[in-house]
Amino acid sequence: MAFTAVPGSPPTPAHLAVLYNSWLTDDIIRDAGIRSFDNAEGRILVGFRGHVGDYAGFAFAYHLPGSPNIRGWRLRRDVPDLVYDGQGVPHEKKKYVVAPGSASQLYFPPGIPPDYLGNASLSVAIVEGEKNASASIVWRLTT
Repeated sequence: MAFTAVPGSPPTPAHLAVLYNSWLTDDIIRDAGIRSFDNAEGRILVGFRGHVGDYAGFAFAYHLPGSPNIRGWRLRRDVPDLVYDGQGVPHEKKKYVVAPGSASQLYFPPGIPPDYLGNASLSVAIVEGEKNASASIVWRLTT
């Protein structure tokens, strides 16, 4: 998906609260290209124009290290679908979504130099999710 301008808007106060709670700083949020989307924008972003549900939320831009080009987005929905188990307990479904048919991609947090990709002597931390990957930058800077 190619964009001529960065879609969405700066993170809302509610989205910032979620991101701050995950140890992300204003600098990392900005550098990571995290953006807020209303329902209509979120549907367009991930290609769910006719799907039932609310697609407002915030999204992480996927970049290769050193590249300004956005390879894709992953949207964290504010109000994910709910499914109920056999005991009637609700569980969130499709909280994080990407465009249908999108290939799985590695997320690189901001500030990773391109030459790191070819350096086999570096240690690598594999974490689940973009917030954890971005928060690992904060952890690295404070240790």
